[in-house]
Amino acid sequence: MQILFGVLLVAAFQPVFTGLGNLDRAFYVAAVTLGAAGAGALRGSSVVAACAGGWDAGCGGV
Repeated sequence: MQILFGVLLVAAFQPVFTGLGNLDRAFYVAAVTLGAAGAGALRGSSVVAACAGGWDAGCGGV
């Protein structure tokens, strides 16, 4: 997930990005947004799983 997100972020700094149309840019923004949401959801689900045992089960350091 992080590699995909990194590739999407690097793409915006390529010279060909300036030649994209409005629809292509909208797809790019949607892909970056969904990638960030997916990464956040994966991170959030791991925190929830770690905290499922209660505060003393390892959730205190989060």
